[in-house]
Amino acid sequence: MRSILRTYRSLLKRPAFFLAVVVTLTLGIGANSAIFSVIDAVLLKPLPYPGADRLMALFESNPRKKMPKSDVAPVRLEDWNRMNHSFTAIAGAYTENVAETSGDLPEMLVCARVSPRFFSVLGTPPIFGRTLNREEDQMNGPNAAVISEHLWRRRFAADPRVIGKNLRVGEYAYPIVGVMPDSVAFPETDVDFWIPARLPAVVMRNREARFASTIGRLQEGIGIAKARADLAGVQANLARQFPATDANWTPVVEPLKEQSVGGVRKSLWILFGAVSLVLLIACANVACLLLAQASRRSREIALRFSLGAGRGRVIRELLQESFCLALPGALGGLLLAALSENLLHRAAVLLPRVDEIRLDWRLVLFALSLSVITTILFGLLPSLGATRAAMAGSLAQGSRTQVGGRHSIQRMLVSLQIALAIVLLAGAGLFIRSLWKLGEVPLGFQPDNILSFHISASWGEVNNLPRVVERQRRTLETLRNTPGVEAAAIALGTPGAGEMEQVQFSILGQNTDAEGTKVFADYHAVTPGYFAMLTIPLQSGSVCAADADTKTRPEPALVSRSFADRYFPSQNPIGQQVNFIRRFDSSPLQIVGVVSDVHEYGYAKDPAPTVYSCGLPWTDPDPAYLVKATGDPLRLLTALKEKIHQIEPSRAVYGEKRLTDYLASTLAPRRFQIALLGAFAATALLLAAIGLYGVMTFVVSQRTREIGLRAALGARPLQIFALIFRQGALMTGAGIVAGLVAAAVLSRLIERQLFGIDTLDPITFTVIPVVLASVAAIALWIPARRATEVDPMEALRHD
Repeated sequence: MRSILRTYRSLLKRPAFFLAVVVTLTLGIGANSAIFSVIDAVLLKPLPYPGADRLMALFESNPRKKMPKSDVAPVRLEDWNRMNHSFTAIAGAYTENVAETSGDLPEMLVCARVSPRFFSVLGTPPIFGRTLNREEDQMNGPNAAVISEHLWRRRFAADPRVIGKNLRVGEYAYPIVGVMPDSVAFPETDVDFWIPARLPAVVMRNREARFASTIGRLQEGIGIAKARADLAGVQANLARQFPATDANWTPVVEPLKEQSVGGVRKSLWILFGAVSLVLLIACANVACLLLAQASRRSREIALRFSLGAGRGRVIRELLQESFCLALPGALGGLLLAALSENLLHRAAVLLPRVDEIRLDWRLVLFALSLSVITTILFGLLPSLGATRAAMAGSLAQGSRTQVGGRHSIQRMLVSLQIALAIVLLAGAGLFIRSLWKLGEVPLGFQPDNILSFHISASWGEVNNLPRVVERQRRTLETLRNTPGVEAAAIALGTPGAGEMEQVQFSILGQNTDAEGTKVFADYHAVTPGYFAMLTIPLQSGSVCAADADTKTRPEPALVSRSFADRYFPSQNPIGQQVNFIRRFDSSPLQIVGVVSDVHEYGYAKDPAPTVYSCGLPWTDPDPAYLVKATGDPLRLLTALKEKIHQIEPSRAVYGEKRLTDYLASTLAPRRFQIALLGAFAATALLLAAIGLYGVMTFVVSQRTREIGLRAALGARPLQIFALIFRQGALMTGAGIVAGLVAAAVLSRLIERQLFGIDTLDPITFTVIPVVLASVAAIALWIPARRATEVDPMEALRHD
């Protein structure tokens, strides 16, 4: 302990050096710790369920119908549950946005309707109360609801007497029997309450009704491979029993965690790789500072050798000094990570499990481990170099005989910092250029001044289709007559949200049912005025007539340009008829017009062949309502809600957003990644510049006598400036070349995440070296300028 205190006293006598090292390590360790907290919460920690590694997500797959993953039909879910030998139980759920009417005004809540065994499969106990019992799971059992922790706290002020109170949905009251912790995030993260599904017999007999998100819990000792083989055998038996509906369908089994976080895994590891480069740059920077310190202390170390000190003891003391530098760096890094926690929560709002990002013992252990590793990385090499046996003779030799010196290790470390900075800057540049290209993608429609929202409804309403049609027609008429509304329409999904799915269809008069000739397209239902409101150009034919009605046969429809080019390349599509295999209707659609392609899946995905049927989207009780305002559409929101409440007093308006805001939000994950990469790249650039400046300042101080001698012999200031600047420029140039080569190779790893540019994008690979060279020139100018101001007489007396 005394030796450590003695070390800190020694370090405090060199405040500039001590502060530079601690700040550098704080940045490196803090950035790594912050990103590790995200990776730990999202990727490394198991899901917050008992035996989470045995929870599997289950799907149906039919590649022939271009459906690699589909939800599971409830009847098939029950078949799998009954016939398999690998799972303790299989259960499913689906969500609805419903209006809960027990309060003063209807409130939209996310309701999950669950199959029997649902809570036993998850295994998480309630905070208090209980989950659904066996009687409540039955078709004619009593009503019951289990609410989420966030609903309990928000709506009921965390009152423990909530048990027994009612939630009211439609005509039914659901007594609350329990409260589940927010760690239960299935089938969605924002579920407000769970109730029994109690599907009618007609739905339970429909083997094509695939809408249940399904999970299963593996038995102890059963691996995923065995479960997959078991369930595949079960499905093969079902295919023989029900060839019309079950043939060509196969089960998909994957860990629930992979289903939850698999989409962000690569992006997070890219960020971690980037921040690790920042730490390497920090270590190289500190190593340069320590090498400079070791050079200045060479006579002190030589004196200790002369007095009999062993090399091992001196190395231990130098490593102890390194550790004493790393420890406050680690503590500063932890503080920086803690301060960035709230920022990460806000910036990474679209990441799964973002609420679990927090400072805990795992993060503390990670930061302390980094401090030990960095101690070895930046402390060992200078310690070994400073204690070379040959240094024992430097005391007698003195320093007057030194007119210069080669500092090859420092130069290599500086070049390494510059190379790593180039790699980070190039990666950030490629992502920024990719985002720029995305922003330039013409969506095919104009989202300005358009408000999108939903009105709560239940899937059970489709059992009375005339009532659904009448409600949608009445609502649309009300919206159109609201002051300030320029136009209104209803669509199956929000434009740009990709809320459609590819569906198989047939073309009348063509053989499109045989294997190998099957055709698929996106199906979209829109009301008249949709294309005019979104300014989607009509290329041929006519748009939906104002009096288009779902009763018209054949039903009129428009197709996208890509649809017409793919399926009618040599003939006029106008007047052709197509027939979609839809849940409620299989009557043909007659093409009356062709419109331009629309990026219905947002910026990053190319438009798919699409068919737009003209008329109310009556197959979905909860479609997207679109309103175009004369100004800011949010100003109309209150009036719109009042109008809707007048005609639908038991329904809630939710999901309201400007279409421009929604489209911008689809790029939020990319912006989050780019913001962090940009911050890391800027930090790396700053550290590299500081390292270059520090080394060149040290070189000038070491060559003071040589510089004075050159000046005394007639060297002009410009020649001395060029001498120092050239030495730094060579280090910079070597680092830039090495960095560009490394960036060119490593950019292949992110090729799939780029859009519209090549991995060797010429703009990026031109601008980045220029930026770094400019910053390096500034860092070199100061010590080079200082060298020209050396007084020859003072330099010749320099010891």
